[in-house]
Amino acid sequence: MEAPREIIRVSNVSKSFGGLPVLRDISFAVNRGEVVSIIGPSGSGKSTLLRCVTLLETVDGGTILVDDDALVRDGVYAGRAAQRAIGLKLGLVFQNFNLFPHFSVLRNLTEAQIHVLRRPRDAAERRARELLAKMGIADKAAAHPFELSGGQQQRVSIARAMALDPEVLFFDEPTSALDPELTGEILNVIMHATDITEKTRLREEALRNSRLASLGELAAGVAHEINNPNGLILFNSDLVRSSWQAAEPILQAHYQTQGDFPLGGLNYSEMQTEIPQLLNEMVEGAQRIRRIVDDLKDFVRQDG
Repeated sequence: MEAPREIIRVSNVSKSFGGLPVLRDISFAVNRGEVVSIIGPSGSGKSTLLRCVTLLETVDGGTILVDDDALVRDGVYAGRAAQRAIGLKLGLVFQNFNLFPHFSVLRNLTEAQIHVLRRPRDAAERRARELLAKMGIADKAAAHPFELSGGQQQRVSIARAMALDPEVLFFDEPTSALDPELTGEILNVIMHATDITEKTRLREEALRNSRLASLGELAAGVAHEINNPNGLILFNSDLVRSSWQAAEPILQAHYQTQGDFPLGGLNYSEMQTEIPQLLNEMVEGAQRIRRIVDDLKDFVRQDG
């Protein structure tokens, strides 16, 4: 079996704003086809990390490789032509949409294709309409952002990122600006539009290969810790709840077509009744773990 190929490698990256260190010695790698989540409290540097990888911010030190090409090595950036070539491999969906308000939906999707990729206008419009249809908003091509709901604007934002055909697509809290009832809907759009769960085999692979990147190494293969000045959050009950709601239709479809299957040490049929209770216990458990972590930090400081 062919070994997984890395598409992103971040090594010892640091970033400060003024005298405030936001990212300190961050290192991780992502393989092609892998789904990774970065989880942490507000202000811990999640968005800053994504912005550094996608060239919207510069790092103070460290190395970032994209498909083995060095965007920055030991704090020294590649030339402008190399940065541009690497940047075209990366797409970012912003949490606050960031659509051009004076452009139509169609032009929001075609502008970068025409001026960055140098695509002919007819080809750019054809690609844009394909993506709008995939997002379920083909009838909104002539509309302007102010005429759309929050969920529709986020669909346009996702389509715009995909229009440049990036090799890696980053999502910066794509549901944080939406009402709770729209969160599951947009998560399903992301999964289907990016073909993460197009077929049952890929659904299983995505679920199997998914790992959580949280604030050195934490539960190897399941979660990673990113050093940050604001402490450590192991789990977020709201995030787990919304993730379960987004994943449940996929799991249910597999259950109906393939029968019962193991999940978290139980069969899926048993897990359906266990999850609500586990979610209710999670806040108390996370608070207890946080107290343990704080006590361990105090113990290490006193012992040191």
